[in-house]
Amino acid sequence: MGLKPVLVTGQMGSGKTSIANRIITQYKYSKISMADWIKQTVEQHYGLQGIDKSMSIKDKPMRTILQEMGMFMRKVDSDWHIDEVLNRIHKTGIKLFIIDDIRFINEVKLIYEKYDCITIKVECDKIKRLERIILRDIVVPTESQLKDTSEIEINDIPYDYVINNNGTLNELFDQTDRIIRSNLNESTKVSHS
Repeated sequence: MGLKPVLVTGQMGSGKTSIANRIITQYKYSKISMADWIKQTVEQHYGLQGIDKSMSIKDKPMRTILQEMGMFMRKVDSDWHIDEVLNRIHKTGIKLFIIDDIRFINEVKLIYEKYDCITIKVECDKIKRLERIILRDIVVPTESQLKDTSEIEINDIPYDYVINNNGTLNELFDQTDRIIRSNLNESTKVSHS
């Protein structure tokens, strides 16, 4: 069995990006983001050269702007951003990719149907997640950001593997490496429906 594309889900601060960076570095995957189109739209509209989650625009935190824009477009067309990602994968011809910002059931469903993927859920205690977010973004997430639909639906996303990220970075990497190496070994598969 060869390596397969990877979809990573988990609440903010759980360690999704650390897992993605490990897989990209160790296994030569390409990173694709579900939120690139939202970030590019915000950058273009406000004339920004990049987005930092500690930024605010008109007294609104950047994370809130991105969440609200994503939810607005999901109301217009719930598959819009998925189509954008699938088109990018098709146009570039990337076969081995990782998407580390999976937040909705329909994202997993449509990408999983098109590509034979490994789906990993990252779990982490809320206190540790908040500490990591504050260190990373230099901002304390609001209660509404933590309870946004994009954070809640994660709990219902089907997955093949689960990683507990309450330990050290090396422990996180060990769990990640075992999953990638096993590459959907049926005996360690958790669930996917």
